[in-house]
Amino acid sequence: MNVKLQGYFKELETNLKGLGKSDSSVEYAPHIRDEFDKVIYSLNKIKNYLGEEEMTHTPDKYFQ
Repeated sequence: MNVKLQGYFKELETNLKGLGKSDSSVEYAPHIRDEFDKVIYSLNKIKNYLGEEEMTHTPDKYFQ
């Protein structure tokens, strides 16, 4: 994966981690958590397609 694209993914992951830590409802409210998990799943599919390892991060990583 090229360096610029890696930078974009790093920025996206930083923003998702900030979102996950910002409000406990993201982690504990099922209707929000399910949608958040779908975003992480899609991100992992894109990264896998571009040559990264499959399931690079689990959704729980973003709440730590």
